[in-house]
Amino acid sequence: MDYISVFVTSDLTSSERRISLNWTVDHLRQRLEWITGIPGPDQIIYIYRTGNTSERQKIAETDTHNTLTTYSIVPHTRIHVDSKDTNSVVNDLEKDFQNNSDSTEHYRITEEKYRKLDNSVLRWKQNNNLGEYDRNYALKRDKYLQENAELSKQFHVGQGCSVLTSSTDTSPISEKRGVIRFIGKVEEIDEGFCEWIGIELDNKLGKNDGSIRGSRFLLSMFDLNNIYESFTQEFDIFKSLRLVVIIGGYIFFRQRYLAFMKQYQVKKKLEEDRNNKSNELIERPGEGHLDEAVSSGISASDGRWGWGKRTRNKVKSQQKLLQSQLEYAATKSTNDATSDSDDEINELLEE
Repeated sequence: MDYISVFVTSDLTSSERRISLNWTVDHLRQRLEWITGIPGPDQIIYIYRTGNTSERQKIAETDTHNTLTTYSIVPHTRIHVDSKDTNSVVNDLEKDFQNNSDSTEHYRITEEKYRKLDNSVLRWKQNNNLGEYDRNYALKRDKYLQENAELSKQFHVGQGCSVLTSSTDTSPISEKRGVIRFIGKVEEIDEGFCEWIGIELDNKLGKNDGSIRGSRFLLSMFDLNNIYESFTQEFDIFKSLRLVVIIGGYIFFRQRYLAFMKQYQVKKKLEEDRNNKSNELIERPGEGHLDEAVSSGISASDGRWGWGKRTRNKVKSQQKLLQSQLEYAATKSTNDATSDSDDEINELLEE
């Protein structure tokens, strides 16, 4: 049974979990109850395909026997759980957290003491080699940062670009075009983990004005009267440019191939028509049939291509040559007949 990693969130919890796409919705609700504390009948489940979009899909309460493959869940999908019971314990806890002020006394523990505990989440992650304590975590992180830095060098401020996005694997791809206005690290997004690109979009899409959490990036580069900026990672732009090149190459070679095939078919048709006409002239060498063939070419009812100008001229030349040969043959027959008659008369006179 294959498992994938997803993020399970609620108003009070947030964690990364592994689930199987072969689970039914009813089994998923049981697992989510252990994680979020919300009973299965009270759960309202939303599926967010990507972390940078507000588009979500709600799982109907009647879909108890459907498997998770029905909802096209991919790795790192976020599954959010709400409670429809306003008087539940979870909602009461949420209200308490919202009502608590900074002056309220809370239990506190120092970082040093917390690291020494044997029953903490930190100790559990260390024992199971999870997250940053995974032996391969540092290698994966360094590789990702290196690829990210190399890709960022391929772009520069002022360069035009195209970003292709899709909320789901089956939904249509939307294209956003714009100009790169910022390249660098953004502490407000991922605490400066990787490089980000700020794009000024050509069309007014979204509400971003070039700022994130109150911090504005390259104020002079953004037009405050046009609020349609976006931040994306280099991987998105790189994939978009690569996809545009692939599509452009496919269209170019497809047009060349179609043009070649059309030319080849026309040439083949002309060759077939020329051969058919030659056979027809051999069978019907009379002048009337030849004139008719020259004037009309091949009949449209035959479903074949008509003669071209060059072919008609060639047939006319053949017609003239054939006519001259017929005249020459008739003249020669007359002369031969006259010669034979003179010879017979001379023989009679000699007798």
